[in-house]
Amino acid sequence: MDDQIKKAYEATLRDLEARCTDTQRQLAAMQAKMKQLHQTAQTIARLIAEGSGQQMSLVQNPDAHRYHAFSVRWAILCLLTETSQPFSVQEIADALLAGGIRTEATNFPNNVSSVLSQMRSKPEPEVATADGKWIISDTGRSAWNHIRDKHGNRLRRKFSPWAETPDALTSGASK
Repeated sequence: MDDQIKKAYEATLRDLEARCTDTQRQLAAMQAKMKQLHQTAQTIARLIAEGSGQQMSLVQNPDAHRYHAFSVRWAILCLLTETSQPFSVQEIADALLAGGIRTEATNFPNNVSSVLSQMRSKPEPEVATADGKWIISDTGRSAWNHIRDKHGNRLRRKFSPWAETPDALTSGASK
């Protein structure tokens, strides 16, 4: 084979490999988005199946956007502080997705699990496990109260236009 032809083929091969890599990245991003949409749809279907009796209007429901301005850690702290009920990783992930948290994670429950593990491994753990489910610790409750007190008003004004009361972003959070 002629050197000039060989070089042309090699250049073509490099270009094709680069295009394949770029397409692979785009596909991974679209798959992650599809997975997130499916998880949200499953959460909504589960709520409907449970007969929760709540109206499911995402446009008028401020809880549908509750966590969209939060990090995963902040959203977990907020969710677990508002209830004494323990949650599984999947239940936490579903609640955060239903609350509008923004993520590009391919497997959001894995991301939640990782954050929970980090929160548990701190010198003063923010969360603990009980019967395989997650609960908030006193340290975690204190951390959320500090975050809420320091940032609550700014987040409420900036990200929660549906709020009807001053405490709509943090309603139910204990002080």
